Amino acid sequence: MKEMLSHTHEAVAHVQKYLMKNEVPVNLFEPYIEEIFHHLRGEPFRKFLESDKYTRFCQWKNLELNIQIQ
Repeated sequence: MKEMLSHTHEAVAHVQKYLMKNEVPVNLFEPYIEEIFHHLRGEPFRKFLESDKYTRFCQWKNLELNIQIQ
């Protein structure tokens, strides 16, 4: 998380600019959302794919897809 926060200076500036003008556009936090998505696509996602939780998720999805609904 510390690494992620080191890249937020542009996002902070973006949000501060609007808050100083008392404006809140719908995309105000978009820079943060993009940064979080970018971060989660990296190391955390790789660790998830290597975890028992991912294996369990795949097993449940397989079961779900193979259930015959009558």
